[in-house]
Amino acid sequence: MQRIFKNMFFNRSFSKFTQKSFSEFQRKVELPKLTYNYEDLEPVLSRDQVETHHTKHHQAYVTNYNKLIEQLKEATEKQDLEKIVSLTPHIKFNGGSHINHSIYWTNLAPVKSEFPFKF
Repeated sequence: MQRIFKNMFFNRSFSKFTQKSFSEFQRKVELPKLTYNYEDLEPVLSRDQVETHHTKHHQAYVTNYNKLIEQLKEATEKQDLEKIVSLTPHIKFNGGSHINHSIYWTNLAPVKSEFPFKF
């Protein structure tokens, strides 16, 4: 039964999908450059905290996402539905974590900068 479903799935819909759309969102991501220096967030966040969070923690999500995208590409070429399904939650987690961290960095501002409004 699984083989029948797999053949139906790939032969009818997924093959058409992968030929055109898959390559559009299957791109590598990069660690964003910060618009401030690591030490600019002191004394609220230490230089070490910001640097570690950016270069190690966030970088891990970027690295993992890019590896998973490569694995997804291979699984798609082989039409390995089980592998595709098993990769999906990991891609969502690492890709979502990359997006969340990218937003996080843009929401931080050096202490010396002016706020757009007064308290």
